Amino acid sequence: MIIKEKQIEYKLLQINRRLGYSVEKYKPYRINNSLVSNIGHYYLQKAYGKYRVLQVVNKQGGVRDVSMSGTKFETYTFLQGMLEALQTLETRV
Repeated sequence: MIIKEKQIEYKLLQINRRLGYSVEKYKPYRINNSLVSNIGHYYLQKAYGKYRVLQVVNKQGGVRDVSMSGTKFETYTFLQGMLEALQTLETRV
């Protein structure tokens, strides 16, 4: 199965919406001419042909690793697992 980057981005959009986080990485304004990050936002980082999921943890743009670096397929599968876990939690509540 060939996974496209748009499919991964769509999974991230679903996760951000389901958790109530902004779908945009940055707020629409600046403070002291600096971008302001949306805390909690999940996004995709690409480097050296690998992909990983990060989450913003502070207004200055600090992040934490959510997934390990991997192929598009591995990242897509990881995000699918996250969505399924969120669905399970929602049905139990």
